[in-house]
Amino acid sequence: MKQLLTLILCAITLSQFSCGNTTTPIIIDGSFNDWNAVADTVTDPIDDAAPDAFADFRSVRATADNEFVHLLVDFGRPVNIQRLTGTAIIALDVDGNPNTGDEMHGLAGVDVTVTLTAPNARRQNLRGMGIGVASTTFTPTPEQAHAPSGMISPYDIGFTFGPTYQSDVVEFRMRRGSEIPHSPILFANTRFSAVVAAFDSDRAVLDTAGPITVDLPPLVSPQPATALIVPRAPDALRVVSWNVEFSALLRQPDHFVPVLRALKPDVLLLQELDQKTTSAQLTAFLNEHLGDARTTWTALVGAGGGNLRSGVASRLPMTPAPNLHRLEYRDRPDRTIRHASAHITFHDRTILVTSLHLRCCGDAESYEEEVRLMEVDVLGEALRASIADSSADGLILGGDFNLVGGRAPLDNLAQQLDIDGSDLTTAQPMKLDGRSNATWADTEQAFVPGRLDYIQYSDASLRAERAFVFDAADIHPHAASDLGFHFDSTAKASDHLPVVVDFSWTKHSTAQSK
Repeated sequence: MKQLLTLILCAITLSQFSCGNTTTPIIIDGSFNDWNAVADTVTDPIDDAAPDAFADFRSVRATADNEFVHLLVDFGRPVNIQRLTGTAIIALDVDGNPNTGDEMHGLAGVDVTVTLTAPNARRQNLRGMGIGVASTTFTPTPEQAHAPSGMISPYDIGFTFGPTYQSDVVEFRMRRGSEIPHSPILFANTRFSAVVAAFDSDRAVLDTAGPITVDLPPLVSPQPATALIVPRAPDALRVVSWNVEFSALLRQPDHFVPVLRALKPDVLLLQELDQKTTSAQLTAFLNEHLGDARTTWTALVGAGGGNLRSGVASRLPMTPAPNLHRLEYRDRPDRTIRHASAHITFHDRTILVTSLHLRCCGDAESYEEEVRLMEVDVLGEALRASIADSSADGLILGGDFNLVGGRAPLDNLAQQLDIDGSDLTTAQPMKLDGRSNATWADTEQAFVPGRLDYIQYSDASLRAERAFVFDAADIHPHAASDLGFHFDSTAKASDHLPVVVDFSWTKHSTAQSK
């Protein structure tokens, strides 16, 4: 019981340090400070022979704990891991035995390969995408395959990486003890080895790094979920942003409503409402399922976005924001931005809140990225004008940024958008296990978990007191049952997870208002 209570308290405080361990674990969040204590396992010289190659490896670091194996790879050039112009592999001797598996790129005993940007199995003539996993000792038939790519699913080995946007350095994670048919159990022995290789579109080798060999600590079976719902910070405004996947919120309320009741939001930022959903319908739905004698919800569904709309809802006083009803694309007035904006009154002061959903897909060099950059340019300009006209005391915006290209859409939108003319701050929520900030996953796809959803805010007047990404699978089963949801409630609800941030007014801004 004492151990259980300790784990629960660790989850509640969202500690970034492992409980009962003095070392800082590797966190898949696209930030690499936690790698400072890990030395380069192998370094690779600059390859002058391929100056135009998408990758020229600089270094690889590797480490492991009782649950996961981690790699940090410096590709030498900015890359989008799931949309490379060529492809790359991580070849793994998962059992530390050179006598099992194949020889690849100087490494004997390769049992498993992870392909970064897998071939498009559905349409071979199209560019590859996502992640592929294969075993050198097992080839699944189409009927046996777990993933649409025809390969073993990356979810079968707990594969994830960060950041999702373009970066020259990328961190990877795989779960120890994972099983693939007719293959050794992954990373269950005392060591493993790996080599990374990059190929051009004709499968010619561009560069390799390794092999490397890493000792493994004892394997510990995955522990049962122990976290509890994080209580609201005292006297705070709880904002929940959630992409509800094609209006599943209204069609499948049994998966959503218990989670929302447990999270107790004051403000909802919703994405992927369908175009048939009206503000009146959303208002009625929320009052039916979340309202009570003391709580009345008001909802606003954005006018733009085509067949997918964004929405804002609040149980606090709310009014539509001026000049933000419908925002058109530059040079394309027939296309509109997926957003909704409103003014919320919190402690007698006004916050401009915006729910947004940027264009999906592509990479940093794609047409889709150009659209995302245009969308944030138009939206940012309109938000600045609205703040100036309304004298809002603070700004909160959040939603599905679809940050699979570059980081620029996130950074550009934040520029000089705070009420004091400075940049907005991006909240940094983590999942309750403290090991990842992923907000999206879909086991039926070749794309792996990653962070697509963000919340930005005015730090000139607002302070983020608590922030977390909520996954029902992280919650202690007894606590989940008492609250009416199950470990798979969020997974069944949507491919996105709700992002939760508690806000309060800063002391400085409160003093100014007086």
